[in-house]
Amino acid sequence: MSSETLVRFTEIERSNIGAMAKWFKTIGVVMVIIGLLAVILPHIATITVQILIGMVLLIAGVLNLTHANTIRKWRSVTWEILLSVLFLISGFAFIAYPIRGAFALTGILGIIFIFLGILKIQSALAWRDRPGWGWILFSGLMSILLGVIILIGLPGTALWAIGLILGIDLIFSGVALLAVGSRLTSLI
Repeated sequence: MSSETLVRFTEIERSNIGAMAKWFKTIGVVMVIIGLLAVILPHIATITVQILIGMVLLIAGVLNLTHANTIRKWRSVTWEILLSVLFLISGFAFIAYPIRGAFALTGILGIIFIFLGILKIQSALAWRDRPGWGWILFSGLMSILLGVIILIGLPGTALWAIGLILGIDLIFSGVALLAVGSRLTSLI
């Protein structure tokens, strides 16, 4: 690459291009591996996501209850306790009934992928004067497409869609990061 390309980076970015390239590649490889596992075993990935979300909700419930205890004389303590109970019940439900939770989360996941795609496209456009931005744009477009596919397939796709779609998105995101890392390596 020419020295003109390097001018597009800030001084801090230029001094760290090698490290940036290494991290882009490392994270890209990890994302591709996890994505492949999710595509190969979509039912397991779906159930795993449900259980992880349940655990996060349980932790949030416990933390919120702890917080409610510290503000027990405040007027908002009732709402904090109610929110804590909602987190705890939701977390328990996702862990105890992960398949039922998959139906609700499949719709939410479709919407998240659409918004994630929009954010990736915005990132790509902000990066457009730098090498590899087209890969980020492509990844964003794929996220939007996957979000639309998952929403159209409801409810029949709920049991496997979360794992499969998440896996595909991780693969595309990982490949995009690998491509950007490779482009950055060519600048060194």
